[in-house]
Amino acid sequence: MDMKDIVINSKATFLRCQNGIAYYALTVPYSEKQYSFPVPLNTMRDEALAAESHTIHFMDYIHKAIQEGTLIKEAA
Repeated sequence: MDMKDIVINSKATFLRCQNGIAYYALTVPYSEKQYSFPVPLNTMRDEALAAESHTIHFMDYIHKAIQEGTLIKEAA
């Protein structure tokens, strides 16, 4: 999966917050497959949890999730 395919023209949607981690979902353009990725709350500084935001703002978290295998395909 290519980062460029994920972050261009895509949005991340807040799913849930659990044990100090916010989980966001994204839909990969052209495939319509939905994936979730973790965002540790302690890394967000003073930022608020957005209900929806462009994936470009989460690029570092998405890249880390790909590397660590925590970008999880959601059930349809």
